Amino acid sequence: MMTRPRSLSLLALPLALLVACGDSESPQSPNVATPPRIVASFEPLRWVASELAADFAQIETLTPADADPLHYKPNEAKVQDLQQATLILLNGAGAEAWIDKIALPMAKTLNASNSFARDFIEIEGAIVHSHGPGGEHTHDGLDPHVWLDPQQLREQARAVHARLKQVLAQNEKALSGLGKRLQKLEKQLNELHAGFESLGKRPKGEVLLASHPAYNYVARRYGWEMYNLDIDPETMPSDEAFALLRSQLADKKARFIFWESKPLPEIAARFKKDFGLDSVLFSPGEMLSAQELAAGQNYLTVMRANIERLRPVFAAQ
Repeated sequence: MMTRPRSLSLLALPLALLVACGDSESPQSPNVATPPRIVASFEPLRWVASELAADFAQIETLTPADADPLHYKPNEAKVQDLQQATLILLNGAGAEAWIDKIALPMAKTLNASNSFARDFIEIEGAIVHSHGPGGEHTHDGLDPHVWLDPQQLREQARAVHARLKQVLAQNEKALSGLGKRLQKLEKQLNELHAGFESLGKRPKGEVLLASHPAYNYVARRYGWEMYNLDIDPETMPSDEAFALLRSQLADKKARFIFWESKPLPEIAARFKKDFGLDSVLFSPGEMLSAQELAAGQNYLTVMRANIERLRPVFAAQ
């Protein structure tokens, strides 16, 4: 009998805890002659801010290119610089683990996922694995990958739009076009939503394997059955790890495994040989290299590419 993926429960967090305490004054609108400086914690929110206000604001990403934003910790100099920004955009849902250890001015800080905090997913009883130099670890706790669901990123975009109306209050030209920019952005996200919906589902009882627990929100939205593992795409699992995987997957019906980045060829070949699994790249789009950014890639292009790579998966008989 099939064993369904481990249960996911919803967790609502007190909104007051989602951002560190700081200044309580109202956000100030900068002079039109001085473009506001907006710092997003990572790529998806940078893309949102750029789509809405690139012509009227200086938009930056806190996390350096190629760095994992879910494990990045800004140093003291970065924090001091961040505190000088006009607006700080955070994903929330536990993505910025460092936020509890520093003080950011609340009037300048937006937790973009507050509006759907009640829908956060908590991963319970996650399987412990060992890979890389970090040794054994588990991904128990809140899942921060809310942006992979285009409908949730749309809610984040609306929150950013509302705050930008305050930040750009003295810039009539910016304000006059802000609503249309939001409409364009929502259209793009709705098209991604339609693209995911068009994929359909795998046969009942078949699970999609995740090499990392990154796809819970998108799976919930579109009715996919996911089973989370914890495997580094660049580190061949040990013999002991493969033995554990055989035990875990013995009663699972699965044909595909999703990877956040392209696995080494020898790793993909081993999973095909040992488990009959086809490896599929499904990038969360949370981090892009300097080369990818220079080539014009962003959240939208990454997600469109994901959908196209997934079409053969859901069409396979």
